[in-house]
Amino acid sequence: MKRPRTRRLFRYTSRSAADIDRDLRDEFAFHVDMRAEALEREGMTPEVARTTAEREFGDRAGTTTSCAPHDREVEARRSLALLSEELTTDLRYSLRTARRAPGLAAVIIMTVAVAMAGNTAVFTIVNSLLFKPATLRDPSGLVRIHTGESRISAANLRDIIARATVFNAVIAQRAVAPAMETPAGTLYVTGAEVSANYFTTLEMAAARGRVFLPADTREDVIVISDRLWHLRFTNEPATVGRVVTLNGESKEIIGIMPPNFRGLAPPGLGRDFWTPVPRTTAPGADDRRERRYEAFARLAPGVALPQAQSAMAMVGTQLKNEHPADNARFDRTVLFGVTGFDAFRGIGSAALPIFAFVGVLALAAALVLLMACANIAGLLLGRAASRRRETAIRLALGAGRARLIQQLLTEGFVLALTGAAAGVLLSVWLTGLAQRATDSLPFPVDFDFSPDWRVLTYSAALACLTAVLFGLSPARRAARTDLVGALMNDEGGDTQRLRQKLVVAQVFACTVLLLWAALFTRSLGNVSAVDPGFRTDGVLVMDVSPPEQIAPSHASAHDLLERLQERVAGMPGVTASGMAWAVPLGFMAREEYDVRLSETAGQENRRVLSNTVSPGFFSSVGIPLLAGRDVSRSDTAGAPRVVLVNQTAARRFWNHEAVGRTIKMPDDDEWVDATVIGVVGDSKYWTLGEEIQPVVYPALSQRRSRGANLFVRSAHPTHTATALREELRRTLPGMPVDVRHFEDAIKVSLMPARVGAAATAAIGCTAMLLAAVGIYALVAFSVAQRSREIGIRRAVGATGSDIARLIVCGSLLRVATGLVPGLTIGALGAAGFAAFIVGVSPFDAATLAAIAVMILLVATIASARPAYRATRVDPLRVLRAEN
Repeated sequence: MKRPRTRRLFRYTSRSAADIDRDLRDEFAFHVDMRAEALEREGMTPEVARTTAEREFGDRAGTTTSCAPHDREVEARRSLALLSEELTTDLRYSLRTARRAPGLAAVIIMTVAVAMAGNTAVFTIVNSLLFKPATLRDPSGLVRIHTGESRISAANLRDIIARATVFNAVIAQRAVAPAMETPAGTLYVTGAEVSANYFTTLEMAAARGRVFLPADTREDVIVISDRLWHLRFTNEPATVGRVVTLNGESKEIIGIMPPNFRGLAPPGLGRDFWTPVPRTTAPGADDRRERRYEAFARLAPGVALPQAQSAMAMVGTQLKNEHPADNARFDRTVLFGVTGFDAFRGIGSAALPIFAFVGVLALAAALVLLMACANIAGLLLGRAASRRRETAIRLALGAGRARLIQQLLTEGFVLALTGAAAGVLLSVWLTGLAQRATDSLPFPVDFDFSPDWRVLTYSAALACLTAVLFGLSPARRAARTDLVGALMNDEGGDTQRLRQKLVVAQVFACTVLLLWAALFTRSLGNVSAVDPGFRTDGVLVMDVSPPEQIAPSHASAHDLLERLQERVAGMPGVTASGMAWAVPLGFMAREEYDVRLSETAGQENRRVLSNTVSPGFFSSVGIPLLAGRDVSRSDTAGAPRVVLVNQTAARRFWNHEAVGRTIKMPDDDEWVDATVIGVVGDSKYWTLGEEIQPVVYPALSQRRSRGANLFVRSAHPTHTATALREELRRTLPGMPVDVRHFEDAIKVSLMPARVGAAATAAIGCTAMLLAAVGIYALVAFSVAQRSREIGIRRAVGATGSDIARLIVCGSLLRVATGLVPGLTIGALGAAGFAAFIVGVSPFDAATLAAIAVMILLVATIASARPAYRATRVDPLRVLRAEN
């Protein structure tokens, strides 16, 4: 019976269960036959002898069944012992082979290490985002309550606490970014106001000091993160008990949380501190449209998530029926987990750029790994060709082909696992660099890049896959060696053709990676030349978020913002001032929603970006007013709603005739009519590389917003900044002050281009090096294999230049076979992340031509030395050797 292909290739047992059963039946049949023959010799007839022998042996089928397990166990032990002995022998032979060719082994190990380092580093990032458990006790019992929107009002939160009996506790948090006054100066920090039962529900204790408890009544306390303690307080042991000023209020530091604790922030983002929710605004606020908090809960003991989901759906429906005007989306209430993919549900638009960028890096690293496998496979094919005669002799002496494949694969596994170990160490160094880079960002980033069992398991599995990818084909080709041809030194052409295909694949992957690297690098160089649609020179930016102690209501907050803008407008040197909710290109805030064009009945919603503005914003940042008027002081909360739109919205929606048109836009849970009063120029919103989208600009005084960013244009920005800080501290002592230049405020938007340029450039250079090695090895092997042909050409009159041209042109032809599809696929792939490349098209002819010339030049250089060796072939010596 023919064995299955996998069992013939990997021989874990020498006999299958069917083989054992058949052998047992044959053995019993043999003994019956022998007994029957003995009885015949004693004088019995054949029929009687057979019957008697059968009767003496009894139930052969039952005996076979009872003996089979013991035989299988013995066979398994014998097979495992045989396999262990074979693997030990193969391992020793692999080490001896590596010592005989240390250069080849070192090249393979370094190639695997570089490729594995990139893939392991990318997986470490993914592991930190999705798979590594949060620093929480029993995170599976925690859920996020999403009532159709990510935030909930205090009144609705109070009702959920009273009605949802499936929860052990419900907690609330609100992200805030105030200014903190420390002995080292003023800095903006990111933290959260949380309910008093926050830490007890999370079952987390402080590493130093203590956390606040549900019974605490103090509001002047703060718990800080280990990151803030490390970066801003230099790990000072006396930090606990120190008093800092937060938004003008004194707070005593009572605790420092353990490292990597980020609370309930989205994965990848951190928290600098936690303070109690002010009791004046926590429970009891009756305005259900005042959605300030994110709600989380811990499931009650014995309650499963589906049961809690069903109960919360009923509560959500009840609250919608009781307050239909305020809770229109409560019938969509769902519960999300706080770890893994669930942690990103409901915030997809914010997480999409992160996953897109990590996806690009993962794809690039995978291409490098495939290039490394192709490169190593080519090297092993060359070594297999040089050992072809040895392989044939072993086969002729009786070695099984499966046994030979096992031995060759073992050699590949030894090299792959050694390279993987070096790659893991290199990835730890790379992620350490990334960890230090995140500490310099203006907002807390929480990535735990320390390797764990997932990273090590992934690396081991990837190493095994790599060994199979680059080792299986050479091993099988070696095992299928033609004995007669090998013993007669007939090399054949199959190996060479396979090596050519591998080099074409390498050139293809290298072209894709180099094109992406060139696009990111050119994008970084084009940043200063891109017109964002506004002017940053001479403009100061200040985040104005009045604390509730200064402005307890929206109306008082708007009054404070207007008075502040008036004060700033009268300062010496100030030429314009205005406010906006989002900083253009700030990369940290994005508002988008659907609007309806009122004149067109039944038309689908149109997706737009939005930035709420005050009078003077467009003149302060240099966005031109093209038609209509700007918002004014008369556009108050009680006046008819007004908006401005950008030129793209005017063109797409109304064929440039936008002024006077009416749109319906969302306001809380209802649609309101707003009149377009003006059209302004197009400008970048989130990234410099993005395509301009329709943007609407509602009036700041007509939206429910407590804070904004103040933009001040001054002829002397440095002096104005100093005067502005002094004036604000004197007139509004409780107001946090952090005045920045507009250029500094948008630097974070350049981060994707910088990281992309650095990462893809490093990956692209690695790919180029691998491709050059592969081309060199291919051409060198080709020259060695074609030595007889080259000798004949020289003998019939070919010159050295003719031979060199033949070798180099053949190499370039194979390179071009991978170059053309690489440029095409690379350009199409780059279109997927075009928003992160600035000032250059993925199909830019100059970039494509430069990549093509670079790869052809490298291929020419890699082919030069083998071509020179081909010109030195002595035809007489080669022809004599053939005879």
